[in-house]
Amino acid sequence: FADVVRAFSGLAGAVDALVPAYEKLLQDPEAEVRTAATYNFAEVAGTDASVTDGDPSSGPDARVSVASRLVGRVPSLVEDDSENVRAALAEVATGLAPALGRDG
Repeated sequence: FADVVRAFSGLAGAVDALVPAYEKLLQDPEAEVRTAATYNFAEVAGTDASVTDGDPSSGPDARVSVASRLVGRVPSLVEDDSENVRAALAEVATGLAPALGRDG
């Protein structure tokens, strides 16, 4: 999924459609889908693209990094009912540090 985000990051609005789709994969009812999406978490978060922040109070033009937008999904992954999802997050956790930066 990270390759798709990188490939389409130059097209206006593409990342704004792709990141919410990725977020839906992280919340999919099937544990296998959430696990596969979680294995890609660090790579997707590490893309250089920006996306709307998803907060209606910020206004339609407020942009944040993909990592900043996705970091809000980590608590639900940490508490996921599936051990495989939690294990996938543990495996990619060290890869999140560069994407989140020093203050992330």
